[in-house]
Amino acid sequence: MIGNLTFYQVNSARGFLPIEDPLEYLSLEFETWEYIAAEVPTLLMTSKLRSTLEKLKPLDISKLESERQLRRTMLVLAVFASAYVWGEPQSIITIPKGIAIPLWEVSEKLSLPPIVCYASVVLDNWKRLDPTFRTLNCHYRLLRKQ
Repeated sequence: MIGNLTFYQVNSARGFLPIEDPLEYLSLEFETWEYIAAEVPTLLMTSKLRSTLEKLKPLDISKLESERQLRRTMLVLAVFASAYVWGEPQSIITIPKGIAIPLWEVSEKLSLPPIVCYASVVLDNWKRLDPTFRTLNCHYRLLRKQ
């Protein structure tokens, strides 16, 4: 029997889901990331994702104060990195500093690998359909389809 569930980031009421619902958007300081995140499907279809991401400057993640903010950032940047590498017919082996530096910093703070992982795209990528509904059974949807 496992004694300390918090060591494994498991909650007796919510299982593996985070204690607080995932953050839907980062603060205005990171609005460029959120704008691009919303446009990833279009940028991929028009082959403009790489050129868009190459223009990003590394943002200062020290302004991210909560775990929810860090987890949202991890989701956004990991998707950027994966889409940058695999989003065109010819894959690429490097990613721009504007993604790589903050992705590495956030992944270190969260003790997660700097890649798209289950924790980001599943556990930190959902929203309640009805925020007043107390339980999570079938009353949520993905924030972003990756």
